[in-house]
Amino acid sequence: MNIRLNGARHSGHSVPAPQWGVMNPALPLHLGALHPYEQLLVALVAFGPFVVLFVVVYVVRRRDVAAEDADLTEGQAATATPASDDPEG
Repeated sequence: MNIRLNGARHSGHSVPAPQWGVMNPALPLHLGALHPYEQLLVALVAFGPFVVLFVVVYVVRRRDVAAEDADLTEGQAATATPASDDPEG
C-alpha cells in the first residue's frame, strides 16, 4: 500500500531524521561549556531584571512612606497649634 498520498508527510512538521543530510539547520548547535564571563553574563541577563525591580519597589515604597509620615506630622502640627484669625493673637 502506498502511504504517501499527495506528497503528505508524517505527523511532524519537519522531515524525518534520515532525510536531514548532514544536519538540520533549524536545530541549535551546542558550542561547549561557557567561559566564566559568559556565565556571569547569563546570570545578569537572567536575574538582573528582578534585581532592578526589587530596587525600584524598595525606593518607591521608602518614598511613599516618607511622604505619608510628612503628611501625618504636618497634620498633627496643624491640629496642635491651630491658627487664629485674629492677628493680635
